[in-house]
Amino acid sequence: VWMIKVNEGDKVAPTLMHKRSMDMEIWGHEGFTPDGKSIYYDLQTPRSVQFWVVVHDIASLKETRYALDKNEWGIHFYVSHDGKMIASDGSDPGQVAFAPDGMWINILHIQPDGKLQREKVLNMKKHNYVTAASGGINGVEPNVTFANGHTLLTQLCSMRSEPELRANHLASQTLSELLKRGDGRLDLNKPNANGQTPLRAAVGTTNTELIRTLLNDPRSDPNVLSGWLARSPERAYKLIHPYGKLPSGEDLGKFVDRTLLHWADKTDAAGKRHQMAYVSNAALGARLAAQERADAAAGLPQSADCSKGALFRLSLALEQCLDVQQYRRLAERSADLLAHAPAGIREFNLQGVEVSRTEIESWAAGKLPEGGVNRLIEARLAQAGLANVHNVGLTARGRLIMDAINARLGDGRLTQAQCIQGVRDAIEAATDADPEWRRKAGVGLDKALAHTNRVGEGLDVTVHEALALMWNHIESHALPASPEESAEAAAERQALRGALTRSLLENMVDMAAGYCDTGCVQRILYCVDGVDASLLPPEPTSDLIREEIGSIAGIVNNRFELLYGDSGKDLKSTDGASSSGDVPLSKADRKIIARYQGKRPIDDGIAVQIKQDMLEAAVMADLVERRGWRGTAVRPELERMKAFMNDA
Repeated sequence: VWMIKVNEGDKVAPTLMHKRSMDMEIWGHEGFTPDGKSIYYDLQTPRSVQFWVVVHDIASLKETRYALDKNEWGIHFYVSHDGKMIASDGSDPGQVAFAPDGMWINILHIQPDGKLQREKVLNMKKHNYVTAASGGINGVEPNVTFANGHTLLTQLCSMRSEPELRANHLASQTLSELLKRGDGRLDLNKPNANGQTPLRAAVGTTNTELIRTLLNDPRSDPNVLSGWLARSPERAYKLIHPYGKLPSGEDLGKFVDRTLLHWADKTDAAGKRHQMAYVSNAALGARLAAQERADAAAGLPQSADCSKGALFRLSLALEQCLDVQQYRRLAERSADLLAHAPAGIREFNLQGVEVSRTEIESWAAGKLPEGGVNRLIEARLAQAGLANVHNVGLTARGRLIMDAINARLGDGRLTQAQCIQGVRDAIEAATDADPEWRRKAGVGLDKALAHTNRVGEGLDVTVHEALALMWNHIESHALPASPEESAEAAAERQALRGALTRSLLENMVDMAAGYCDTGCVQRILYCVDGVDASLLPPEPTSDLIREEIGSIAGIVNNRFELLYGDSGKDLKSTDGASSSGDVPLSKADRKIIARYQGKRPIDDGIAVQIKQDMLEAAVMADLVERRGWRGTAVRPELERMKAFMNDA
């Protein structure tokens, strides 16, 4: 053990405080006593056999050894201000002392005869000193918060020094080694007591090497820096690109947009979006909204690809707030979306769930969302196993529809160009519709075709491909299936073709109102929903049943909220429509609500019961009676959804 006076450089030789006296002798965890007059350390002579705490007087070099029982030994020690007590943090049976009763915080009282008297202060047997994966060696929990409020990583990333000092490089090397040697338990995003993650702490220093190491690790969530990036783009550029030339003006703004886009879409090591992705999407959405307003004022055209627009990013920010249950930010994200969304959009597709504008307005006003919506979103995420929220709506049902159509269509299909022209011709041929409807259908088609990326991790398809597949399916009904087709079968075939065409064009009209903010492919595929039941299997899987019930639950929830708002209001609106006249009540709905009108008060519990009854009636009518699915298969998933509504 050496003592080195660092402030005197090479003028004073190091002082030897302790010299090894036997094989396997080890020591460590050296420290100064509070008065600075002595040093102390852990000594084992030899390792795992005899344990000591050694206190060395600096002036006289006198050494005092205090013997320890293996159950008194700890990984760390500390000497009290008066020098009469030594604290020990104990150890578990797998560490170097192999102590059967060592998992205690101890105070070791120094007796007049030089012996130590153990006082057990805190039982640590239920705490995880090490993990089984480490075999009891080097497995100390890496994410604890120290007394100063820092974690291991935030302490390391907060170290400040001048750029040219070697300490910066050493800190970066230390971080790199920790990241390489970790067993997966090291949390790169755990904040310290001040709420700073390691990356957020690092940007407060001048250590660009440290920042780049964290940004390059997929486990580190970069979205915590979104606000800093938007506020200080020049400094951000210098830290992220220390050797690049600082751009100015428009180029600097493009750097901010590109970086926010990269962070918002970046996935972690497991391929999932980072928890804070909603922050970057919100910041990017705000910047895009400002640009779109400026373009509109200058008379410039808007991008036809809605996935590159402000509405898309603001929707994602709201979806992700719901996904990670960031309710404190929900009102702000809802207000941002509503401020930019055209007034004509009355419903928004949030992760495959249709949510009304009225409900989002209630979120913006501070009301928490109905638990059923959150449960539905969580269930869809888990069920689909998808990381990209833009594609969560494209789950089992869309895949089944595509597979069924591909199995039926033979060779000689129409090309994509022929299919697109066929849809345009169908729009013009819809003479029973008014000109405004046909105009919107054309606009919606153009908006859909502006998407060129492949969407849907479970589908791997473009809008053009999905539209071509669906139009080929529709046109396959133009000719008889066989020469012996009866007049009745021909009429049914033609009626189905007309109904499918109309359903597809109706979805195009929806897209014209901005309805494609979270994906157009599913709207093209779902035009068969409720029209061509033959494309879905007669014996559906539990996943498919769960998906269908989830969709119905979202519709029921939104319908009730639009009609009655807060559950405390009287159930008076039973005339078949809401105050806005756009949410009709079915006969079954009116019967259900009539059962509860005499009950007082109409509290949250009653509201949940009404929704459960409405859900059951809708599910049985749609899935069992209309589609012919077995009630024994539908019932378990229905009860599960009702239980979710109870727990919300």
